[in-house]
Amino acid sequence: AVFVQDDIKLTQKLTLNEGQPDQRDLTLEFRPIAQRGKVNKIMLLATDESERRRLEREMERQGARHKSQIAVMRRLVAGSGQQFVAFLERARRRFERAGELLPEGVERLDAPGIGQLFQIVHTLRAEATTFELGELAQLAATLEEHLAELRERARESGSVELSAMRVELTSRLAFARALIDESEELFVEASPAGRAALE
Repeated sequence: AVFVQDDIKLTQKLTLNEGQPDQRDLTLEFRPIAQRGKVNKIMLLATDESERRRLEREMERQGARHKSQIAVMRRLVAGSGQQFVAFLERARRRFERAGELLPEGVERLDAPGIGQLFQIVHTLRAEATTFELGELAQLAATLEEHLAELRERARESGSVELSAMRVELTSRLAFARALIDESEELFVEASPAGRAALE
């Protein structure tokens, strides 16, 4: 630990359970208490700065994420901008089709329907990987795993009951669509020509 002296006090940064969900960031302040010109006690003050440090780390993470995404978009604008725009259009059509396969009130899905959903997500993952959209690709990969399990069950009985899985599928698909919208915004931000390409 490194102490920083400030005339009459010493401070130390301390992290407990680093990297864990219950990580605590403390600032310890040691203040000497003198009597008759002699230090005979040291007062310790501990300040919990966990929330402030968590917010700082989150801001740093978001900043690094945005910087990385903009770098990807600039490469796309410079190289394959029109292909990326076509990918956005295809992805939105696939999300519409996925919504048709998972309408409100439907609690069972047959094997062909699950097969179509799996193909939609599989293609989305492959294209997201091609355009270096890592977060979208990872989300699609997770969806692909869930749908692969459902597809295997549907092959045995012809259909599967969606129950709670339906909520998870629709919420993940909604998040994937939000990532597509975010990618479009970043594409426009990366270059003045981005909006013209979309139009």
